[in-house]
Amino acid sequence: MTGGSLKSVPRTLTARHRALQPLEDMEVALVRSCLDCKDWLSEQDEAALRFSLGLAHVSIVRARDGREVDLTELTHPLRELLTETLSPLLLDRRGLVQRQELASLLPTILAVALEHRDRIKHETKDLIAWSDIEDEIRNKRLVIACGGGGGAGFVYLGAFQALEDAGLPIALLSGTSIGAILGAFRARQQSFDVSDSHGVVGKLSFGLLFQPMNIRSRYGLPAPLRLLLRQGIGRHFQKPDGDHMSLEDLKIPLLVAISGLRHGEKDQEPEWYEHRLNLQAAALAAEGTRQPGPGWTRSLLEGLWTALLELGQRKETLRSIIVGSDPVTRSYDLMDALGFSAAVPGVIQYDLAPESTRMARLLDDLFERKQIRRLLDGALVENVPAKAAWRAVHSGALGRRNCLVVALDSFAPKLKQPLWLPIQRLIRQNVLLNLRYAHVVKTFTSTLSPLDLVPSPGQIEKAITWGRKEFEYEMPLLKKLLAPLPSHQVIERLAS
Repeated sequence: MTGGSLKSVPRTLTARHRALQPLEDMEVALVRSCLDCKDWLSEQDEAALRFSLGLAHVSIVRARDGREVDLTELTHPLRELLTETLSPLLLDRRGLVQRQELASLLPTILAVALEHRDRIKHETKDLIAWSDIEDEIRNKRLVIACGGGGGAGFVYLGAFQALEDAGLPIALLSGTSIGAILGAFRARQQSFDVSDSHGVVGKLSFGLLFQPMNIRSRYGLPAPLRLLLRQGIGRHFQKPDGDHMSLEDLKIPLLVAISGLRHGEKDQEPEWYEHRLNLQAAALAAEGTRQPGPGWTRSLLEGLWTALLELGQRKETLRSIIVGSDPVTRSYDLMDALGFSAAVPGVIQYDLAPESTRMARLLDDLFERKQIRRLLDGALVENVPAKAAWRAVHSGALGRRNCLVVALDSFAPKLKQPLWLPIQRLIRQNVLLNLRYAHVVKTFTSTLSPLDLVPSPGQIEKAITWGRKEFEYEMPLLKKLLAPLPSHQVIERLAS
């Protein structure tokens, strides 16, 4: 190793994101501009500029001896130069790309980038194979973050199918509540057929999934309705030997966002939430219907709003728990992780079955380590967990760090759903913080109601059609961003 500036200890993820975000945003803006106006820059010149941005983006690469080495100090000069030079041209506040000026600067930018490439190759030649650095530059991994939103989230199934039809494999998924549940359906296999998920959900009934709360709450908050997730869909997430699947048994890595309620000065006893709720919803669950009638809406919204107001006054006591982000939580029972993520405060309770002794030990340890007292819906802290996905990739979950994080949001405020606006606006605060970590954000405008927790087959079909149609609008952008860039030899020929 000849470069004294190489480090085996990486910077913090927060500092790395702050440094890399402008480069990531500039690349997306460049590709969008080239798709909007195909004549202003040739495909070769576009690839050359993206290669330059990719080189400046390189952070951690695996060395020949297996160690992960931080190259951010080596790439810093190029990163600083490109950020200062190109940000005003690609990240204009008005959303305009200064095409003519950018095109005129391209030869200079490419020449400088190749000089930095030569210096980086020289500094790392005894430590890292250049092919590994180049793979980091040329190839992106697709990461999907699926937000919560109850029945509104079923549009994600259409997005999954659109990606499958386009031949774009998913490397990692993250999800909250319904986004985590549907993400688990997608993560079961490397390939995806939406009809499989359609068939499972289409056979569910409200009475099969929910019943009046009849057990004492131990790990979750009390609520009128108890979620029986294992009874409803558990058989579709079993291993060949019949045992329950854990997150590590999925074919695609999945992160599940859950909120942890910490101890605080204004703590209420868990039973407080139960007594403050309108228990009319519990009686409706016993009907065994696919979906409760209109009278259920007011009960649900009142219970949810009451709980959110109480929790909203104590935001400092909520902690983000990302299950699947470390070896211990990857061993968690999948149904339990999904159930707690979907435990909507004031409405839905989830808790361990009495016989779940292994998970009880794991949760007791989690509660002690995180200093929390209850688990509940992840939407309160990370409703679209793009940050968790980005941090997982940059912590080494996929080996390579070059990723494209696509956020799917079905619960953004909509004027056509006025009853939900206060809740959507409250949750929107944490969504906007997360979307800083997403490179492409798809906000769905046509969705089922959040109350359609157990949609009919016809409703599911409608949601799939909506999701697929809206998401296909982003497909040209995704295909171009995920296509491998030319090798550095090709880029060098362009410069000569």
